[in-house]
Amino acid sequence: MSVAGFVVLVLGARYAHRGAGEVDQRISGETAAHLSGHPRLVSWLVSLGNPLTIFALVLILVTALMLLKRPAAAVLALLGPATAVVSTEMVLKPLVGRRLDGGLAYPSGHTTAIFSVALVVVVALFGPARGPSWPRVVGGLLALGVAGAVGVSLVIAGDHYPTDVLGGVCVATVVIGGLALLLDRIPVGQRRQHPVTAVRPVAFRRGLPGSHD
Repeated sequence: MSVAGFVVLVLGARYAHRGAGEVDQRISGETAAHLSGHPRLVSWLVSLGNPLTIFALVLILVTALMLLKRPAAAVLALLGPATAVVSTEMVLKPLVGRRLDGGLAYPSGHTTAIFSVALVVVVALFGPARGPSWPRVVGGLLALGVAGAVGVSLVIAGDHYPTDVLGGVCVATVVIGGLALLLDRIPVGQRRQHPVTAVRPVAFRRGLPGSHD
C-alpha cells in the first residue's frame, strides 16, 4: 500500500502539467496496434467505469454484503469507492494538472472507480475467517481482470495515458487498503460490552452481597 502511494506521488510529480511521455507513447501504440479491433467491446468496457455504473455496482455490493451479515465490508463498499473517486477528481487531478484533449487526466477517474469496486470484492472474499479457496480465488481474479480490462480499454479509446491508468490503480489500492485496515480496528456491527457488565451476572449467581436471586 505504501508502494502504491509512492507511485502516485512520483508519477504525479513526473507528469504534472505535461502530456504523454515516451513510456506512454510506446505502450499506447502497442496496445492500440494489437487490441483496437473490437470497438464495441472497448466502448462497453469503458462504460463500466462511468459514475452511474459504479453507483449501481456499489449499491449491489452493499446490499449483498448486508444480506450476508458483513457490515464492515458493506461500509467499505459504501465509503471506499466514493472516497477514492473524490480524492482523484477533487484533489489529485487539479493538483497535478495533466491534460488530455482539454480534460484533466491524471489519475484516471474511471480506473480509480472500477479498481476500487474490484478491490472491495477482493477484501470481502478474503476477509477474516474466509480463507482462500478456488471459488474465492476465481472471483477475486475475475473482479481484478474486469477492472484491468477497463483500464486497457481507456488507453485504446484514447481517453487516458497508460500512466493515468496506473495512477488510478494505485489510488484505489491506497484508499481501499487504508479503509480496510481502519475498519478492522472498529467493531462495526458488533455490540461492545464493558468488562464489568460481563462479570456481574456471575457475581449475582454466586450470591454476593447486594444480589437479588
